[in-house]
Formats: sequence, structure tokens, C-alpha cells
Amino acid sequence: MAFNLPAYDVEQFSFGPSVIYIGPVGHTPTVDVGAVRAGMNFAVSRTVVDINQGNPATLIHSFVTAESGVLTFTGLQWNLERFAEALGMTPTDNMTELGLGGTLYLQPFSLKVVHFTPAGVTYELRIWKARSSGALTLNFTDDPHEFSYTFNALVAVTDWAGQELPPGFQLFKLIKMI
Repeated sequence: MAFNLPAYDVEQFSFGPSVIYIGPVGHTPTVDVGAVRAGMNFAVSRTVVDINQGNPATLIHSFVTAESGVLTFTGLQWNLERFAEALGMTPTDNMTELGLGGTLYLQPFSLKVVHFTPAGVTYELRIWKARSSGALTLNFTDDPHEFSYTFNALVAVTDWAGQELPPGFQLFKLIKMI
């Protein structure tokens, strides 16, 4: 007999990579970024300021003063269009050259991450507007070449269909597709 065994539902387990799409802000992203490692990560954080009162001081309230969502993933394909996006530049079709120098702004993008679980459930992460970290490292190693991508969610006022986003949904939306 097993002890300390929690209740669980094997239908809720999942593993493996996701499919990541990128596109222009204001539109549903449709360009698949290609093969990625399974170590993709979407980190959500909230900075909280506590209000303490009394003697001894005790917590009476808390406020959120900052929120962020950061998508990081590792690509496995040489693709100049994706490299341009990693640098915050607008790619052109069938790029054969990539250069950098003298560009002041980072181009925002929309991102969609689609994950299929072994139980057949689909989860979709929608990042309405994001900017890249502006960094790209080209690794020339004996192992498969890997390329790190980082995108930070930006506040958006509308979704991809142009509908106004309510407070609480302006950075991203995670949907369990039923």
C-alpha cells in the first residue's frame, strides 16, 4: 500500500515541445518558427508591494505594482527570418542576408504557442504584443546548433480580432481548448 500518495489525474500530465507561431501585431500569428527544444518557458511574474501598519507592523494590504510575461525558447534551425525577429527587426521573405547597425527601435510581434497534451487537450497561449530581447547568439558547436529567443509581453489594448481587451487580459491569455 502506498503512503502519502496524492490524488491525481493522468489526463492532466503533459510533456514535450509546443508549436510557436509569430506574426505582425494586430493579427493572428501564422508563421511557425520551426523546430524547437522542449525546454520552452513562459515565466509570469508580479511585483507586490506590501502595506504594513501597527506596532508590531502587520500586513494589512498588498498591491501589484508590476506584471510581466517572458517567453523563452530554443530554436534548432538556421533561419534568417527568425534571426531578424530575435533581434527585433521586421524580416523580409526569403532573406539571404542579415545585417545590423543603426536601428533604434525593436519591432513588436504577436506570438501564439500551441501545446497538445497526450490526452488530446490543446492549450493555446496568446501573447497579443511582444518585443524581442534584441539578442541573438550563433553557436558553432559539434552538437546540434541552438538559437535562444526571448520575447517580453507588452500591454495591448485589443486582441487579434480588434476587440478591446479587458483588464487582466492585456498581456496574454492562456486557453484550454475544449
